[in-house]
Amino acid sequence: MTASTFSKIFGCIAGSRIGSSMAMPTEHLPIEESESRYGFLDDMRGITQNAKEFRWPHGPLTLKKQYEFPAGSTEDGIERQKLIADAIIVKGRRINVGDLAQSWLRNIRDEHFGYALHYSDKQYYDMLKAGMHPSHIGLFSLWPQIVTFARSCHPLGLVNAGDPAQAIDDVYQIGSIYHQQHGTGLQVAAAYTAAIAEAMRPSATLDAVIRTALEHLDRFVRADFEAVFTIAEQAEDMVAARRKINDFFIYRYGELKSSGEEVVSRGMAITILTKGDVKQSILYGINFARDTDCTTAIAAGLSGALSGVEGIPAEWIETVDKATVQNAAITVCQRTLEETAQGIFDALRNTQAQRLATIREFNLVN
Repeated sequence: MTASTFSKIFGCIAGSRIGSSMAMPTEHLPIEESESRYGFLDDMRGITQNAKEFRWPHGPLTLKKQYEFPAGSTEDGIERQKLIADAIIVKGRRINVGDLAQSWLRNIRDEHFGYALHYSDKQYYDMLKAGMHPSHIGLFSLWPQIVTFARSCHPLGLVNAGDPAQAIDDVYQIGSIYHQQHGTGLQVAAAYTAAIAEAMRPSATLDAVIRTALEHLDRFVRADFEAVFTIAEQAEDMVAARRKINDFFIYRYGELKSSGEEVVSRGMAITILTKGDVKQSILYGINFARDTDCTTAIAAGLSGALSGVEGIPAEWIETVDKATVQNAAITVCQRTLEETAQGIFDALRNTQAQRLATIREFNLVN
Protein backbone atom coordinates (compact mmCIF):
# COMPACT_ATOMS: atom_id res chain seq x y z
CA MET A 1 0.00 0.00 0.00
CA THR A 2 1.38 3.40 -0.99
CA ALA A 3 1.84 5.81 1.91
CA SER A 4 -0.11 9.08 1.79
CA THR A 5 1.67 12.39 1.30
CA PHE A 6 1.07 13.34 4.92
CA SER A 7 2.35 9.96 6.13
CA LYS A 8 5.54 10.43 4.11
CA ILE A 9 6.13 13.88 5.61
CA PHE A 10 5.39 12.60 9.12
CA GLY A 11 7.62 9.57 8.54
CA CYS A 12 10.53 11.71 7.37
CA ILE A 13 10.33 14.14 10.28
CA ALA A 14 9.69 11.46 12.91
CA GLY A 15 12.30 9.07 11.50
CA SER A 16 15.03 11.70 11.42
CA ARG A 17 14.30 13.00 14.92
CA ILE A 18 13.81 9.63 16.56
CA GLY A 19 16.96 8.35 14.90
CA SER A 20 18.95 11.35 16.12
CA SER A 21 17.61 10.80 19.62
CA MET A 22 18.31 7.09 19.84
CA ALA A 23 21.83 7.58 18.47
CA MET A 24 22.94 10.05 21.14
CA PRO A 25 24.57 7.37 23.36
CA THR A 26 26.56 5.87 20.45
CA GLU A 27 27.61 9.10 18.72
CA HIS A 28 31.26 9.06 17.56
CA LEU A 29 32.02 5.66 19.07
CA PRO A 30 34.02 3.12 17.05
CA ILE A 31 32.36 -0.23 16.36
CA GLU A 32 34.10 -2.13 19.15
CA GLU A 33 33.36 0.42 21.85
CA SER A 34 29.74 0.79 20.79
CA GLU A 35 29.25 -2.97 20.96
CA SER A 36 31.02 -3.36 24.29
CA ARG A 37 28.88 -0.64 25.90
CA TYR A 38 25.50 -1.30 24.34
CA GLY A 39 25.52 -4.53 22.33
CA PHE A 40 22.87 -3.89 19.67
CA LEU A 41 21.12 -0.76 20.96
CA ASP A 42 17.39 -0.80 20.32
CA ASP A 43 15.82 1.60 22.82
CA MET A 44 15.78 5.26 23.81
CA ARG A 45 18.06 6.38 26.61
CA GLY A 46 18.86 9.63 28.31
CA ILE A 47 22.44 10.85 28.42
CA THR A 48 24.51 13.09 30.66
CA GLN A 49 26.27 15.90 28.80
CA ASN A 50 29.30 16.98 30.80
CA ALA A 51 30.47 20.58 30.67
CA LYS A 52 33.66 21.08 28.70
CA GLU A 53 35.51 23.55 26.51
CA PHE A 54 37.30 22.39 23.38
CA ARG A 55 38.43 23.48 19.96
CA TRP A 56 37.72 21.72 16.67
CA PRO A 57 40.55 21.58 14.11
CA HIS A 58 40.97 25.05 12.59
CA GLY A 59 37.90 26.22 14.47
CA PRO A 60 36.90 28.64 17.22
CA LEU A 61 36.65 27.81 20.89
CA THR A 62 33.45 25.94 21.60
CA LEU A 63 31.80 24.46 24.65
CA LYS A 64 29.17 22.10 25.97
CA LYS A 65 27.11 22.92 29.05
CA GLN A 66 26.22 20.46 31.80
CA TYR A 67 22.80 18.92 31.18
CA GLU A 68 20.80 15.76 31.78
CA PHE A 69 19.06 14.90 28.51
CA PRO A 70 15.99 12.70 29.12
CA ALA A 71 15.20 9.80 26.81
CA GLY A 72 13.77 11.13 23.55
CA SER A 73 15.94 14.25 23.47
CA THR A 74 17.42 15.38 20.17
CA GLU A 75 20.61 17.29 19.34
CA ASP A 76 22.12 20.10 17.27
CA GLY A 77 21.17 18.78 13.83
CA ILE A 78 17.52 18.58 14.79
CA GLU A 79 17.64 22.09 16.25
CA ARG A 80 18.71 23.27 12.78
CA GLN A 81 15.97 21.18 11.20
CA LYS A 82 13.41 22.72 13.57
CA LEU A 83 14.44 26.21 12.48
CA ILE A 84 14.05 25.30 8.79
CA ALA A 85 10.67 23.71 9.48
CA ASP A 86 9.56 26.74 11.50
CA ALA A 87 10.44 29.07 8.62
CA ILE A 88 8.35 26.96 6.22
CA ILE A 89 5.41 26.65 8.62
CA VAL A 90 5.30 30.36 9.45
CA LYS A 91 5.55 31.42 5.79
CA GLY A 92 3.17 28.69 4.69
CA ARG A 93 5.08 27.73 1.53
CA ARG A 94 8.62 27.43 0.12
CA ILE A 95 11.20 29.66 1.78
CA ASN A 96 14.39 31.57 0.97
CA VAL A 97 17.48 32.29 3.06
CA GLY A 98 15.90 35.46 4.47
CA ASP A 99 12.98 33.44 5.83
CA LEU A 100 15.37 31.08 7.60
CA ALA A 101 17.24 34.06 9.03
CA GLN A 102 13.98 35.40 10.45
CA SER A 103 13.33 32.01 12.06
CA TRP A 104 16.75 32.25 13.72
CA LEU A 105 15.99 35.69 15.10
CA ARG A 106 12.50 34.63 16.18
CA ASN A 107 13.48 31.44 17.99
CA ILE A 108 17.14 31.44 19.08
CA ARG A 109 18.33 32.95 22.33
CA ASP A 110 21.95 33.27 23.35
CA GLU A 111 21.43 30.89 26.26
CA HIS A 112 20.37 28.07 23.90
CA PHE A 113 23.93 27.53 22.67
CA GLY A 114 25.89 24.74 24.29
CA TYR A 115 22.92 22.50 25.08
CA ALA A 116 21.07 20.95 22.13
CA LEU A 117 22.06 23.79 19.80
CA HIS A 118 25.76 23.43 19.06
CA TYR A 119 27.93 26.27 20.32
CA SER A 120 29.74 26.46 16.97
CA ASP A 121 26.47 27.72 15.41
CA LYS A 122 26.76 30.83 17.55
CA GLN A 123 29.32 32.36 15.20
CA TYR A 124 26.72 32.36 12.39
CA TYR A 125 23.99 33.70 14.68
CA ASP A 126 26.22 36.53 15.91
CA MET A 127 27.01 37.53 12.32
CA LEU A 128 23.30 37.66 11.53
CA LYS A 129 22.51 39.76 14.61
CA ALA A 130 25.36 42.11 13.69
CA GLY A 131 23.63 42.85 10.38
CA MET A 132 25.41 40.61 7.87
CA HIS A 133 23.22 39.48 4.99
CA PRO A 134 22.31 35.81 5.63
CA SER A 135 23.52 34.68 2.21
CA HIS A 136 27.02 35.93 3.05
CA ILE A 137 27.37 34.20 6.41
CA GLY A 138 28.35 30.82 4.98
CA LEU A 139 31.36 32.41 3.29
CA PHE A 140 32.97 32.41 6.74
CA SER A 141 32.37 28.73 7.46
CA LEU A 142 35.58 26.96 8.43
CA TRP A 143 34.30 23.53 7.34
CA PRO A 144 33.08 23.57 3.72
CA GLN A 145 32.64 19.79 3.66
CA ILE A 146 30.81 19.30 6.96
CA VAL A 147 27.38 17.62 7.16
CA THR A 148 25.87 20.47 9.26
CA PHE A 149 23.23 21.43 6.71
CA ALA A 150 22.75 18.15 4.82
CA ARG A 151 21.65 16.27 7.96
CA SER A 152 19.12 19.01 8.77
CA CYS A 153 17.54 19.96 5.45
CA HIS A 154 14.75 17.36 5.24
CA PRO A 155 11.96 20.00 5.24
CA LEU A 156 13.31 21.51 2.01
CA GLY A 157 12.84 18.19 0.22
CA LEU A 158 9.38 17.75 1.72
CA VAL A 159 8.01 21.17 0.74
CA ASN A 160 9.34 20.54 -2.79
CA ALA A 161 7.79 17.07 -3.00
CA GLY A 162 8.10 15.64 -6.49
CA ASP A 163 10.35 18.47 -7.68
CA PRO A 164 14.01 17.57 -7.09
CA ALA A 165 15.25 20.41 -9.30
CA GLN A 166 13.51 23.06 -7.19
CA ALA A 167 14.70 21.38 -4.00
CA ILE A 168 18.29 21.65 -5.25
CA ASP A 169 17.89 25.35 -6.11
CA ASP A 170 16.50 25.99 -2.64
CA VAL A 171 19.38 24.16 -0.94
CA TYR A 172 22.03 26.22 -2.72
CA GLN A 173 20.21 29.48 -1.91
CA ILE A 174 19.18 28.74 1.69
CA GLY A 175 22.31 26.76 2.54
CA SER A 176 24.44 29.82 1.89
CA ILE A 177 23.83 30.73 5.53
CA TYR A 178 25.94 27.67 6.48
CA HIS A 179 28.32 26.97 3.59
CA GLN A 180 30.39 28.37 0.76
CA GLN A 181 28.96 27.55 -2.66
CA HIS A 182 32.07 25.65 -3.75
CA GLY A 183 32.22 23.23 -0.81
CA THR A 184 31.01 19.66 -0.91
CA GLY A 185 28.80 20.34 2.12
CA LEU A 186 26.22 22.07 -0.07
CA GLN A 187 26.63 19.60 -2.91
CA VAL A 188 25.75 16.56 -0.81
CA ALA A 189 22.92 18.49 0.89
CA ALA A 190 21.47 19.23 -2.55
CA ALA A 191 21.75 15.60 -3.66
CA TYR A 192 20.13 14.32 -0.46
CA THR A 193 17.31 16.87 -0.55
CA ALA A 194 16.64 15.97 -4.18
CA ALA A 195 16.40 12.33 -3.09
CA ILE A 196 13.79 13.23 -0.47
CA ALA A 197 11.79 15.22 -3.02
CA GLU A 198 11.88 12.19 -5.34
CA ALA A 199 10.95 9.82 -2.49
CA MET A 200 7.82 11.88 -1.86
CA ARG A 201 6.28 10.87 -5.18
CA PRO A 202 3.36 8.42 -4.75
CA SER A 203 5.06 6.11 -7.27
CA ALA A 204 8.58 6.52 -5.85
CA THR A 205 11.00 3.59 -5.97
CA LEU A 206 14.24 3.17 -4.07
CA ASP A 207 16.17 2.84 -7.33
CA ALA A 208 14.81 6.15 -8.61
CA VAL A 209 15.60 7.87 -5.31
CA ILE A 210 19.22 6.68 -5.33
CA ARG A 211 19.60 7.58 -9.01
CA THR A 212 18.29 11.09 -8.34
CA ALA A 213 20.91 11.69 -5.65
CA LEU A 214 23.78 10.38 -7.79
CA GLU A 215 22.79 12.55 -10.76
CA HIS A 216 23.51 15.69 -8.75
CA LEU A 217 27.03 14.88 -7.53
CA ASP A 218 30.29 15.70 -9.26
CA ARG A 219 32.27 12.72 -10.50
CA PHE A 220 34.63 12.65 -7.52
CA VAL A 221 31.93 12.68 -4.84
CA ARG A 222 29.75 10.38 -6.91
CA ALA A 223 32.56 7.82 -7.05
CA ASP A 224 32.60 7.65 -3.24
CA PHE A 225 28.81 7.33 -3.06
CA GLU A 226 28.76 4.59 -5.68
CA ALA A 227 31.51 2.67 -3.90
CA VAL A 228 29.60 2.80 -0.60
CA PHE A 229 26.30 1.85 -2.26
CA THR A 230 27.98 -1.13 -3.92
CA ILE A 231 29.23 -2.31 -0.53
CA ALA A 232 25.67 -2.11 0.82
CA GLU A 233 24.19 -3.96 -2.15
CA GLN A 234 26.75 -6.77 -1.97
CA ALA A 235 27.07 -7.17 1.82
CA GLU A 236 25.76 -10.29 3.50
CA ASP A 237 24.22 -8.28 6.33
CA MET A 238 24.40 -4.99 8.24
CA VAL A 239 27.43 -6.08 10.28
CA ALA A 240 29.48 -6.81 7.18
CA ALA A 241 28.39 -3.59 5.48
CA ARG A 242 29.14 -1.55 8.59
CA ARG A 243 32.70 -2.83 8.85
CA LYS A 244 33.51 -2.29 5.18
CA ILE A 245 31.92 1.16 5.01
CA ASN A 246 33.60 2.31 8.22
CA ASP A 247 36.97 1.07 6.97
CA PHE A 248 36.38 2.86 3.66
CA PHE A 249 36.04 6.22 5.43
CA ILE A 250 38.60 5.64 8.18
CA TYR A 251 41.15 5.23 5.37
CA ARG A 252 40.05 8.57 3.86
CA TYR A 253 39.28 10.74 6.88
CA GLY A 254 40.60 9.02 9.99
CA GLU A 255 38.95 10.51 13.06
CA LEU A 256 37.21 13.29 11.10
CA LYS A 257 33.82 11.60 11.10
CA SER A 258 31.37 14.29 9.99
CA SER A 259 32.01 15.08 6.33
CA GLY A 260 28.94 15.24 4.15
CA GLU A 261 30.45 12.71 1.77
CA GLU A 262 30.74 10.15 4.56
CA VAL A 263 27.55 10.75 6.50
CA VAL A 264 25.13 11.15 3.61
CA SER A 265 26.47 8.17 1.66
CA ARG A 266 26.46 6.00 4.84
CA GLY A 267 22.92 7.03 5.65
CA MET A 268 21.67 6.32 2.15
CA ALA A 269 23.52 3.00 2.16
CA ILE A 270 21.49 2.04 5.23
CA THR A 271 18.30 2.89 3.35
CA ILE A 272 19.51 0.51 0.62
CA LEU A 273 20.21 -2.20 3.21
CA THR A 274 16.74 -1.87 4.76
CA LYS A 275 14.91 -1.25 1.47
CA GLY A 276 13.34 1.83 3.03
CA ASP A 277 12.08 0.23 6.25
CA VAL A 278 12.03 3.17 8.69
CA LYS A 279 12.29 1.27 11.97
CA GLN A 280 15.10 -0.92 10.66
CA SER A 281 16.90 2.15 9.28
CA ILE A 282 16.82 3.68 12.76
CA LEU A 283 18.17 0.53 14.42
CA TYR A 284 20.92 0.03 11.85
CA GLY A 285 21.90 3.69 11.93
CA ILE A 286 22.28 3.99 15.69
CA ASN A 287 24.52 0.92 15.71
CA PHE A 288 26.61 1.88 12.66
CA ALA A 289 29.44 3.56 14.65
CA ARG A 290 31.21 6.90 14.00
CA ASP A 291 28.75 9.80 13.46
CA THR A 292 25.64 7.79 14.29
CA ASP A 293 23.17 10.59 15.01
CA CYS A 294 23.75 12.33 11.67
CA THR A 295 23.90 9.01 9.83
CA THR A 296 20.60 7.87 11.31
CA ALA A 297 18.90 11.19 10.58
CA ILE A 298 19.88 10.74 6.93
CA ALA A 299 18.88 7.05 6.75
CA ALA A 300 15.59 7.22 8.64
CA GLY A 301 14.57 10.56 7.15
CA LEU A 302 14.90 9.20 3.61
CA SER A 303 13.24 5.90 4.52
CA GLY A 304 10.38 7.80 6.14
CA ALA A 305 9.84 9.94 3.03
CA LEU A 306 9.77 6.77 0.94
CA SER A 307 7.66 4.49 3.15
CA GLY A 308 5.67 6.70 5.54
CA VAL A 309 5.21 6.83 9.29
CA GLU A 310 3.28 3.59 9.78
CA GLY A 311 6.37 1.49 10.55
CA ILE A 312 7.53 3.69 13.43
CA PRO A 313 6.47 2.53 16.92
CA ALA A 314 4.00 4.98 18.47
CA GLU A 315 5.87 4.91 21.78
CA TRP A 316 9.00 6.26 20.09
CA ILE A 317 7.02 9.23 18.76
CA GLU A 318 5.48 9.82 22.17
CA THR A 319 8.88 9.69 23.89
CA VAL A 320 10.38 12.33 21.58
CA ASP A 321 7.35 14.61 22.02
CA LYS A 322 7.54 14.22 25.80
CA ALA A 323 11.25 15.07 25.82
CA THR A 324 10.58 18.18 23.71
CA VAL A 325 8.34 19.47 26.51
CA GLN A 326 10.89 18.52 29.17
CA ASN A 327 13.60 20.36 27.21
CA ALA A 328 11.50 23.49 26.67
CA ALA A 329 14.15 25.78 28.16
CA ILE A 330 16.91 24.62 25.80
CA THR A 331 15.19 23.90 22.47
CA VAL A 332 14.42 26.43 19.74
CA CYS A 333 10.95 25.03 19.02
CA GLN A 334 8.41 22.91 20.90
CA ARG A 335 6.10 21.69 18.10
CA THR A 336 5.29 17.99 18.28
CA LEU A 337 6.36 15.70 15.48
CA GLU A 338 2.82 15.55 14.12
CA GLU A 339 2.34 19.33 14.38
CA THR A 340 5.56 19.83 12.44
CA ALA A 341 4.46 17.36 9.77
CA GLN A 342 1.05 19.02 9.49
CA GLY A 343 2.61 22.47 9.11
CA ILE A 344 4.92 21.27 6.33
CA PHE A 345 2.02 19.44 4.65
CA ASP A 346 -0.01 22.66 4.64
CA ALA A 347 2.96 24.57 3.21
CA LEU A 348 3.38 21.94 0.46
CA ARG A 349 -0.31 22.25 -0.41
CA ASN A 350 -0.02 26.04 -0.60
CA THR A 351 3.13 25.80 -2.73
CA GLN A 352 1.45 23.44 -5.18
CA ALA A 353 -1.72 25.55 -5.28
CA GLN A 354 0.38 28.60 -6.14
CA ARG A 355 2.04 26.70 -8.99
CA LEU A 356 -1.31 25.48 -10.29
CA ALA A 357 -2.71 29.02 -10.22
CA THR A 358 0.23 30.21 -12.33
CA ILE A 359 -0.31 27.41 -14.85
CA ARG A 360 -3.96 28.36 -15.15
CA GLU A 361 -3.21 32.08 -15.39
CA PHE A 362 -0.95 31.51 -18.39
CA ASN A 363 -3.35 28.98 -19.89
CA LEU A 364 -0.69 26.26 -19.93
CA VAL A 365 -3.22 23.42 -19.46
CA ASN A 366 -4.73 22.00 -22.65
